[in-house]
Amino acid sequence: MASTRRRERKDGSAIYRVYRLQGGRGGDWQTGTFAEEDAADEFKELVNQWPPGRVRGKGFVEEVTSPGDTLLVTWAHRHVDRLTGIDERTRRHYMRDIDNHFSIIRHT
Repeated sequence: MASTRRRERKDGSAIYRVYRLQGGRGGDWQTGTFAEEDAADEFKELVNQWPPGRVRGKGFVEEVTSPGDTLLVTWAHRHVDRLTGIDERTRRHYMRDIDNHFSIIRHT
């Protein structure tokens, strides 16, 4: 959950800082600084949703794709399909494990 704090500068102008604790109690504080309160509030709402594509210090970036790039889940399914000498039950279990464990990995 993000919060916004208003801070006064020495020259009397105000800045708005959005704070978010990354990773729970043991995590690090992450901040974003804005000159306008509306921009800080809008950013706070986005951080509370933590949309995909948000990179600290860079904002929203598109994922870079390379020609011939294959997702890990797709590659692993193809690999299991090509295995020989295993029962169909084993194949189903491998596919289930791929779906349960590899699908949460994001391409970076």
